[in-house]
Amino acid sequence: MKQLYILFMFALSVFTIQAMAQDVKICKWELAFSYGLANPVGSFGKVIPEKSLAKDDRGNEFISFTKEGHAAAKNGRFLSAELSYRIQKYWLVSLISNQSNNAVVTDPIKNYINTKFKTNFSSITNNDYRVSSLAVGFGYRYQVKKFGFQLIPILGRAEISKPAYSFSGYYDIAYSVFGKQNSFLLGVNSRISYQLSSRFNLAIKMGYNSANFKYVWIFHSPGWDPYRGTDVINYRLLETGITLGFKIM
Repeated sequence: MKQLYILFMFALSVFTIQAMAQDVKICKWELAFSYGLANPVGSFGKVIPEKSLAKDDRGNEFISFTKEGHAAAKNGRFLSAELSYRIQKYWLVSLISNQSNNAVVTDPIKNYINTKFKTNFSSITNNDYRVSSLAVGFGYRYQVKKFGFQLIPILGRAEISKPAYSFSGYYDIAYSVFGKQNSFLLGVNSRISYQLSSRFNLAIKMGYNSANFKYVWIFHSPGWDPYRGTDVINYRLLETGITLGFKIM
């Protein structure tokens, strides 16, 4: 429902701006697809094993892999689709759907916990960070012959797959995640493009996305009562890739 609301607002914005600029002849639609590297920056990519331990109501540390301040994300991939409407020579509005996937570094956490608690866990299994987002943007495009430059700030909503994880060894511990993990998304997209023909262009894309996913986790282990806590993933992603654009009208 929220994504439909954003889509409605995008269409309404395009209609309103078109009405304000109806004397302008350059009004074209473009559909573009991008694929490339999704590189974590800031705390999203940091690995600090000492921050992984949670605390109970008495302040005692126990075995866990909390993510606030160090989500331990690996380099990954992203795929996006962007529908743009050129309202004037230099200005456009866009609707952007984006998906990114980043695996999680676990060995340093496992080694730290085995040393600190004198345990012998063989592995930590953590779901990949899969983030889907839908955003709108209003930006600037400049064209010089066949070369173009585009810069679009974006605002939208994002959802991350449940970041559940588990410890395996001589006994097992599982951390399930409760509810949906949604967040506002802020970012910026930029492109340097080359016009291949009257309809097609090829571009290098760079983008930055930022969101904070708060969630509730539940501790499960045989012989222990379930325990609930909260955590946050500070999603900060730098995307670099190739874009193929196609002018629809």
